[in-house]
Amino acid sequence: MKKVLIVAAKANMIRQFNQHNILILKKLGFEVHVGTNFKEFGSMDNKENEKLIQWLEEHDVVSHQIDFGRKLGSFKANFVVIKQLRVIMRNKDEWAFMHAHSPIGSVLGRLAAKSQGIKTIYTSHGFHFFKGGPVKNWLVFPIEWILGFITDQLIVINSNDLKITNYLPIENVEYIPSVGVDVKKMMDVTPEKRAALRESIRAELEIGNDDFLLLNVGELSNLKNQRVVIEAMGNINNPNLKFIIAGVGPNHDEYLALAKKLNLEKQVKLLGYRNDIQALHFASDLFVFPSRREGFGLGGFEAMVDGLQVIGTKNTGMKDFIIGPAYGVLLDTSKIDEVTTAIEMFMAEKHEPGLGMDKEFIATFDSSNVNRIMESVYRKFK
Repeated sequence: MKKVLIVAAKANMIRQFNQHNILILKKLGFEVHVGTNFKEFGSMDNKENEKLIQWLEEHDVVSHQIDFGRKLGSFKANFVVIKQLRVIMRNKDEWAFMHAHSPIGSVLGRLAAKSQGIKTIYTSHGFHFFKGGPVKNWLVFPIEWILGFITDQLIVINSNDLKITNYLPIENVEYIPSVGVDVKKMMDVTPEKRAALRESIRAELEIGNDDFLLLNVGELSNLKNQRVVIEAMGNINNPNLKFIIAGVGPNHDEYLALAKKLNLEKQVKLLGYRNDIQALHFASDLFVFPSRREGFGLGGFEAMVDGLQVIGTKNTGMKDFIIGPAYGVLLDTSKIDEVTTAIEMFMAEKHEPGLGMDKEFIATFDSSNVNRIMESVYRKFK
């Protein structure tokens, strides 16, 4: 039985994007190992991290604590990580391949694997460099180009990145539509259940029937850029406009201070980590997703599947699913005025959630399709 090592800098990447992959690998007869940081586990809470560890144990996955540093890490921390990964993969003949995720995880993982003569797969969850993106982000391109020579298989999750692969020295490239969402199951929720969940969540959060509720799901951070929504609310100055964010992160106190400064304390709620995201979708009227960079924009896509229109950021992977006004709008979310105008437009239209959605188009992103492609990729390395 050949071994496979899945590498990600933070455990939340395993929880969010790799459980399906693990099940596919187990089905194909691989012995699955996971190398990630379970101590600084990223954008989920401790309870969810413990659930992940338990799930891995139940599925006979071997877990390895890898001491990835914060963000891109220091030279010393990265040296330690490469050493830890090399120890795990010390016997070349035991390993079929290493599958890396996350920017720093992919760099250190590929370097460690190739130094041991082990094949590598890298799933990019969105290149830092993209057409129309900041010039400084393109400084990363030469690094990715060099690493292309030690990448046996590249997987991309949006059409922008697929075009960029033409300029990388990687022979085997596969496109998957998102990272897999159980679209069919999500769309089977009855109108009665949607209405009941909407009512219960609004009662819990003290949101009135006349309130227009904005929702964001994600880490509270500069990258996710929820600040611009709070600032736009200050421009609109409507007490019936409410904003809830489900997530944890470093900008928690900053957002509370900003809401207080703009006299929005009663209109902005930070919910912390939540595992009832679909219910929050049903309770809301509009999903706001002003991230500065998104490989695909899974949070926005899931909100859209549940019937919400989305305000998203142009020049990101969101353009693969926000393809018309029935789905939402893409704009320059660094500009407060554009975000303000878009929110006001949706408030005026009072769009009925789910109206005008093309179910056949949305179904193309279903996890069954993604899993089929991933299985075909993994089979090449048996």
